[in-house]
Amino acid sequence: MPASAAFSAGSTGVLSADADGHFEGSFEAATLWLEAGPAIVSTGEAIGTPVRVDVAGSADSLWGSSGPTLDVLPTFDLVVREAGAHILGSWQGLDAGGSVSFSFSYQGLVGQVLSFSLSHDSRAMGAAAAMAAGAGHTLDSAA
Repeated sequence: MPASAAFSAGSTGVLSADADGHFEGSFEAATLWLEAGPAIVSTGEAIGTPVRVDVAGSADSLWGSSGPTLDVLPTFDLVVREAGAHILGSWQGLDAGGSVSFSFSYQGLVGQVLSFSLSHDSRAMGAAAAMAAGAGHTLDSAA
């Protein structure tokens, strides 16, 4: 039976220079972990009937900064497990500022309860830089 879900995460930071215009660097991190326990249901097949489950979606990583150059390291992981923790299917990926579609399939059983784990982790590191004295710059992250 078709189903859908969505999640979003984001953070905003302010990067400031000292009175002499020196920015000593920064580190910004955000982590989100979601767990769900959906069951495979059917309107016609009996409990225990084998079925193919298709998982498809898209992931986006949006970054913006008016400050110094940043190294951005996002991750996005979706893992589906059966009750015994055996991995049935998974997808990992996502580049900084990227957008990607994904899909995978696995065999399941009508009535089976699954474990969906969705995690997103973003890290941004800014090196020391010279900016206008007392300047404040923003760093925006959304996924």
